[in-house]
Amino acid sequence: MIELPYVKKFFGVPNIDKQELADYFNTELGLGAEVYYINDFEYLGIFEIDGYERMFWKVRGKDICATVRPYEDTYFIEMDSGPDVLSK
Repeated sequence: MIELPYVKKFFGVPNIDKQELADYFNTELGLGAEVYYINDFEYLGIFEIDGYERMFWKVRGKDICATVRPYEDTYFIEMDSGPDVLSK
């Protein structure tokens, strides 16, 4: 198994453009009946999950969150389940 060079913590808080979140959700979920805009994302904070920092944004009207996690000198945008993850 190849281990990816994950970084466990952010080096400072990255400046995330919410348009990147909207673009990611529109790409992953398709441009069907619903289109995501920057106002659909509300910053919740940085949480440590399994020893790794993740930034969470609530997605308006959804039970999923947009997440950002550090990776080398940049970050990955992903989606994750909502309240269950935040209650850990």
